[in-house]
Amino acid sequence: GRAGYANAVTYCTTKFAVVGLSEALRAELRGTGIELSIVCPGVVNTELGSGLNETRAVKVVEPEEVADAIVDALRTDRFDVFVPAVAGTIWRAVHVLPRSAAEKVGQALKADQVLSNPDQSVRAGYEARAAACDPGVEERAAAVDPAPPAGEKVTS
Repeated sequence: GRAGYANAVTYCTTKFAVVGLSEALRAELRGTGIELSIVCPGVVNTELGSGLNETRAVKVVEPEEVADAIVDALRTDRFDVFVPAVAGTIWRAVHVLPRSAAEKVGQALKADQVLSNPDQSVRAGYEARAAACDPGVEERAAAVDPAPPAGEKVTS
């Protein structure tokens, strides 16, 4: 929810929306005693995270680590929760840089490749279960022209 990457437009869009909603709601609720937290985990070792690529700096985390961070945020009224914490340190550091430099850091850390070309053999079980929740999704997806590879110019 804090960074946008190629090949993850829908994913990044939904996460950005949740962060923006939470920031706005937090501002509106200030002084009411109602607190919010946003939890930004990296790749979590679950079926959803299976087959995704790893970065050079942020390790895959266990679900228990995310749960512990959530409990800690509830106890301390912390709004920004990054799991692992190093992800927050990196995010804060790169956002003082010009955008082009921040993007280069993301590329150097391979953050832009996490959702690119996942290992489909590892993800097959998850993808099949997710598709079963939406009958017809495969037919609708097949009818859509695929997006060009990241970096390729689109001409009309």
